[in-house]
Amino acid sequence: MFVYLAMRLNCTQYAIKLLFLHAVFFSSLAFGQDTATYCKRNSPWVSDYIRLYRPSPSATSGLFIRSWYSDDCQRWYGSGNFKQSNRKLLLDGCMCTRMLCHIKNDSVVWDHFAVDSSVAGPLTFKIKKNGLKLSHRFKKPTYFDLKRR
Repeated sequence: MFVYLAMRLNCTQYAIKLLFLHAVFFSSLAFGQDTATYCKRNSPWVSDYIRLYRPSPSATSGLFIRSWYSDDCQRWYGSGNFKQSNRKLLLDGCMCTRMLCHIKNDSVVWDHFAVDSSVAGPLTFKIKKNGLKLSHRFKKPTYFDLKRR
């Protein structure tokens, strides 16, 4: 009986050690990704978000996801690659997909058949202290604020 209890205790300690090692290993993988979210400033009709995903905090390139939400129930999504250098951020061109919804009574119904897409060209942002600045040729500049979590 004593041998059985000793073996049982040893297996429990082994299982605890194994769970601890798995927890440490998988939690260390989560710290490697650096994500930044930027929101468009002063936009009353369209909410525009840009999320930058870097494979490591020191990486200068990675994946971006851009999403727009409008007041007339449209959603636009697009993704692509980005590069950062010398206080500038270059977003590559991407294919943007639009989805529509309809408001019926007091609920929102997504129309999965009303989907279309268009191409968004590359964009170059200047990196400022608390966000991004997009300069247009004939309009006022557009600002994106860094969203704090």
